[in-house]
Amino acid sequence: MPKTLKEVEKKNSYCAQCGSCCPIICHLKDGRFFKVVADRLHPNSTSICPKGVAGPELVYSQERLKYPMRRTRPKGDDPAWERITWDKAFDIIGTRISEIKTRFGAESVAFGRAGVAGSPFIDLSVWVARLSRAFGSPNFMTTGYVCQWHRDTASNYTYGQGGIGTPEFERAACILIWGHNPHDTSRSNLRDIKKGRKQGAKLVVVDPRQTELAAQADLWLQLKPGTDCALALGVMQVILDERLYDGGFCRDWTNGPFLVRSDNGNFLTPADINESGDYNNYMVWDANSNHVKVYDTLAKGYEDDLQVLPSLEGSYKIRLYEGREIECQPAFQLLKEVAAHYPPKRVETITGVPGEMIVSAARLLATTKPLCYFSFNGIEQHTNASQTNRALCVLYTLTGSYGAPGGNVVYPKMPTNPIDGLEFLTPDTQQKGLGFLERPLGPARGGKIRAADLYQAILMGKPYPIKALVCFGGNPITANAESLTGREALKNLDFYVQTELFLTPAAQLADIV
Repeated sequence: MPKTLKEVEKKNSYCAQCGSCCPIICHLKDGRFFKVVADRLHPNSTSICPKGVAGPELVYSQERLKYPMRRTRPKGDDPAWERITWDKAFDIIGTRISEIKTRFGAESVAFGRAGVAGSPFIDLSVWVARLSRAFGSPNFMTTGYVCQWHRDTASNYTYGQGGIGTPEFERAACILIWGHNPHDTSRSNLRDIKKGRKQGAKLVVVDPRQTELAAQADLWLQLKPGTDCALALGVMQVILDERLYDGGFCRDWTNGPFLVRSDNGNFLTPADINESGDYNNYMVWDANSNHVKVYDTLAKGYEDDLQVLPSLEGSYKIRLYEGREIECQPAFQLLKEVAAHYPPKRVETITGVPGEMIVSAARLLATTKPLCYFSFNGIEQHTNASQTNRALCVLYTLTGSYGAPGGNVVYPKMPTNPIDGLEFLTPDTQQKGLGFLERPLGPARGGKIRAADLYQAILMGKPYPIKALVCFGGNPITANAESLTGREALKNLDFYVQTELFLTPAAQLADIV
């Protein structure tokens, strides 16, 4: 007799198919997993996307790999896979990569993983990184550089450590969603945006497509793909021109007041005007005394005078200790001059967004506080992604909502020991990472490499040859640009291991799957 509905076994879990980690209840009948539903009793409950609902199909797919396999024919031919045991697979992998390490150095073996946002690797990522670095290799390939590196890491260069923080959608008076479609991805964001909307929050969506969220927005800015940076500058121009920015926040919490030298573009320091001055502090122009003052970075305050009113605008002649006089301007003034080149009418011709909508967006974002925002892949996969991200960071900073309740907040974290294994790499070894010397502020600084650099090292031996790749999940051929080059590179590896649920185009070129 078949089991009745009451006899169905239910297990509380969470969906690990993307970084949203939605709470779910898995239904099993006779031990067989057959259905996924949302866990409505969980405090973080949200609706389940089609990817989550398809969980049982992934588990029981006829094409799913279930055991290790070894290639028996040369690459390019039918691989004629041979099933082997797990112990045999581990022995082969350990022996081969150890031999290559001994002969060519640990850096000749690269490791890789799938992206964490759209795969189950949010739990596994740091452990694969630790394996790579414990092995001694600085070459850990990820896809973040074409996915979300600019938002997650490049924003640190603008905001400081902590990046864009966490948007408090539920407490916001206004929500800005830029290049993100939470109906299809990150359902947890959709849940919290809806809560904020129920509390009366205004919604601004920037997206070329009329997504479900864009259709519900108070203001939808439908721009041409790839013109996001110009739009951000256009919104900034209005905020600056109409003086809608938070001047107190810009003075107290940004480098906007710091004077910039016109001759070399560097910040003016006490060492520039006094031979015994400190290079680590900065100078501002005090509007009260009409004189330069020192901002002490350690004391986090101004020298001698608590009544300093740092100027955000203007141009000032400063005499250097060597006797030469130069023009200096606050960084904020230079931002105004850059933004002035992007009035609404010009931005309309670039982006396709009507000028009056740009003005409306600027006024809404600047005056409806607190404002929080979230951006994602829509602005990440372009050649100017880092500068677009920085422009958006600066735009948000002007509103003064960063760090405020209902804005984007950097929460304190439980102190834990890092497990990504960077401590295993010496500074010299880290600098061997592919792309580190060419792009010292790029992903290689965090111990991650680009596929393009990996392909060059495999095919051309520059800056040194990569002989082996051990990849966990993902499909390097289709997840990165230059697919044909990637295919050729994987074919030319001495040894290639791919762990995967399905026999993807990349896995078909592996020696061990």
